[in-house]
Amino acid sequence: MRRGKIPDVLVNCVVIVEKPESHRQTFMEHYSPAFSGELRAPMLSIPPMPMSERKIIARLAALEFKANAG
Repeated sequence: MRRGKIPDVLVNCVVIVEKPESHRQTFMEHYSPAFSGELRAPMLSIPPMPMSERKIIARLAALEFKANAG
């Protein structure tokens, strides 16, 4: 598990989850270790996005990443 340091002024509260199925990690997903960096999803398991404004925005956002900035 990777741990990060967050300045306390940026934390409003800490929630301890007793029933993980009641708390989603994203709007559509329950917990996914691929989102938290615990697991790397194989690229072949991710279906390609259809060409749309969402894909164009995602491509532009991806260009902002720096190589090896993990």
